[in-house]
Amino acid sequence: MIEQTTTLRNLEDWMARTGLRFRLKPVRSTEGALSAFFNHHCDLYTSDRIGLHAQRLLKAPEREDYVILPEAISKEPLGPMVRPDERRWFDVVRWVFLATVLAEEKGITTANAARLKEEAQDPEVRRFLGATAGVGWGLGLDDGWAFRVVTQVGNYGEIFDRHLGAASPLGIDRGMNGLWMNGGLHYAPPLGG
Repeated sequence: MIEQTTTLRNLEDWMARTGLRFRLKPVRSTEGALSAFFNHHCDLYTSDRIGLHAQRLLKAPEREDYVILPEAISKEPLGPMVRPDERRWFDVVRWVFLATVLAEEKGITTANAARLKEEAQDPEVRRFLGATAGVGWGLGLDDGWAFRVVTQVGNYGEIFDRHLGAASPLGIDRGMNGLWMNGGLHYAPPLGG
């Protein structure tokens, strides 16, 4: 465990809730914790799920020898951050993220966005792709911004899969990062117009 981190506090809270006890060995750095774990000086290493997968991929002597347990002992969402005095930039960053989620909900991908821009009948899809005016107005952007996002980086599922999921070396299951309609937590409000 790394001293003075939320990870340590989360494990202590989890032990208090469950009544399970571990002997904790706080260390000063991630490197120290990983060294103790991979050199068998301790039996458990805890971190956020992405960190666990990344450390297993990068540091484990034999990746297959290490199991990431499915239980989550805390909830600490990870997401984009902006300075508090940048409200307009915050709105743009937030809506870029939400646009990737909405694109996945609507089945818009890097591969089909251009075709859907021409052929889609769904008014929300047409607005999203800039075929109908209005999607950029509230953000001070042009109407092609969401189309450019999805054609350049993909929808949320494509991004997750490429960087964290099945198409990546990490191979992380989407779990709570899935869409609401698939049992996950992600959903996007409708884009204005």
